[in-house]
Amino acid sequence: MDKVAIVSADNYRLETVTAALDTLFEKLGYDRDNPFGEIVHPGDQVFIKPNWVASRWRQSCDHVDSLYSVITHPSVIEAVADKVAVALKGKGKIIIADNPSIDADFDELMDFVKIEHLKTKYDVPCEI
Repeated sequence: MDKVAIVSADNYRLETVTAALDTLFEKLGYDRDNPFGEIVHPGDQVFIKPNWVASRWRQSCDHVDSLYSVITHPSVIEAVADKVAVALKGKGKIIIADNPSIDADFDELMDFVKIEHLKTKYDVPCEI
């Protein structure tokens, strides 16, 4: 039988997001310490696809809100990449990528999400 689980987090601090993911995986019956261990193996290349649709609100849009309402928060990406790195056990590669809309400025988006540190965080290569 398929399972569904919902966990809330009251902020986007990495520790909070990681704890929420740990609880979520546990509720779904996965190993809390290595939830991707059954599907991600040492030597794999793992593609993480966040939602990076825009680098700013379009001027044509009447509504303006936090950019995080239209892109994946970097702490969610990092928490997932952390779990992937555990499953890879030092062998393999992590690739984090998306195809933003044609009017998005990728450099501006990277400046906003500040995720470049992931390139050197893990014991496997991480490309963004």
